[in-house]
Amino acid sequence: MTFFCLGLDHKRATIDIREAVYFRRKEINSFWADRGGKDTATLYTCNRFEVYGVAENEFEARAKVSLFKERFGGLFDNNYAMYGAENVLAHLSSLAAGLESQVRGELQIEKQLVSWSRKEGFPASLARIAGEALIDGR
Repeated sequence: MTFFCLGLDHKRATIDIREAVYFRRKEINSFWADRGGKDTATLYTCNRFEVYGVAENEFEARAKVSLFKERFGGLFDNNYAMYGAENVLAHLSSLAAGLESQVRGELQIEKQLVSWSRKEGFPASLARIAGEALIDGR
């Protein structure tokens, strides 16, 4: 099993791009639902969009990310992607600690991560890694 994360944030994408992604969120969620939706979750905030997922292996994870980027064209030209539990956990921990926020140390994202990971139907494997990240971030 390989965890992966693909995202855009205020450091890599203009507000126009982030807004375009937000307005296409239903289409984006449908894309992931059609490709193993029980193993993916999307996180939207005012300054970021991220997809977290689980694949059989890194090759499959990279293929899913590549297909997604191809489908949504230029919106994700400046994305970041991480593969592997260690990398995804480190990123989520950094988010929970407020280190990736526009205002460093701001803890609003921690509350959003808690709410996000408690949504009905949230993948159990991702909930475990999100829980670890919240503990690390605190």
